[in-house]
Amino acid sequence: MRRGTPHYEAASTVVVHHRHELCDHARGCSFVLLLPLPLPKSWMYLGISAVLQVVYSIFLARAYRYGELGQVYPIVRGSVPLMVSIGGFVLAVSD
Repeated sequence: MRRGTPHYEAASTVVVHHRHELCDHARGCSFVLLLPLPLPKSWMYLGISAVLQVVYSIFLARAYRYGELGQVYPIVRGSVPLMVSIGGFVLAVSD
């Protein structure tokens, strides 16, 4: 991968994004020590959320690797709010 090519730019964007995520996770982990544990009823939702985040990150990295950034970025950014809205609706109706 040569510097200045679209794939290099996409890969470096993903690396920078993950560096920021690591800092955010470090800050979030420090709050874990200060706050009480969530209620037992919420652990299932936390687990599902964690799995979906990992799947999303893998999908995003692959999409950036194989697709053009100008096409992948708007689709990914627009699909997440749609999926969250649908998931929220499904959870609200099921309760």
